[in-house]
Amino acid sequence: MKSSTGTRNLPENKWLIDDVFHELRSILSGILSSVELIELYAARPGSEEKINRQAGSVKLQVTELEFQLQNVKIIQHILNNTLRPHLAPVNILHTLEAFVQDERYGFLFSQGVSFQVNTENEMAEVDELLLKQMVLNMAYRMMKNAMINDQPSMSFIFDADQLTISARYTANGTVSSTLRAFTGEDRLYAGAFMDQRICQLIAMIAEMHGGSFGIEVEQERNVEMLVKMPLSIT
Repeated sequence: MKSSTGTRNLPENKWLIDDVFHELRSILSGILSSVELIELYAARPGSEEKINRQAGSVKLQVTELEFQLQNVKIIQHILNNTLRPHLAPVNILHTLEAFVQDERYGFLFSQGVSFQVNTENEMAEVDELLLKQMVLNMAYRMMKNAMINDQPSMSFIFDADQLTISARYTANGTVSSTLRAFTGEDRLYAGAFMDQRICQLIAMIAEMHGGSFGIEVEQERNVEMLVKMPLSIT
């Protein structure tokens, strides 16, 4: 059985900031824990490997912190009704290929990313900052909500006049308290609809680029987030 949702079912913008601040608190707590472990290991001979592991963890958490602070900035503009995308023609294929190869996000994109190019049209009118933030939000949602040992995948599919971004994963099934706006049937697919307020942000960015966002679920936990955006007419 398949269930799906679009932006009409997503929660109001005013609660977005609460979700992001919850994420920020979690990140800062993780950084503090890693620092405390580094201090503990530093007092023990032969703990270099453990210290390096915790230092690597701090680096990843700082990267996520930077990402979430950018979310805060965008949400502030949304709440103030001042978010205006600065659209410009770019080779979106080259932009996305370079982005997923950025070493800062290797833990998100090192596996499971593919490009399917079925057209010579690689141009689109986009705001690069918002586009990258949208992709990061999709990738982080997958990482946080996928089952342990799952292998999420993200595909960038270029057709004649459309870019489709498909993010697939198997949900961990945790029920989210943000599902109040969903029907009883939707609650059966709770794992698929995690972080709906952040999904609202993804949807808004897609719509600012003339596109759309939706979530499809099969067999209760097999989730696909879909963004569809127009390519420039050549």
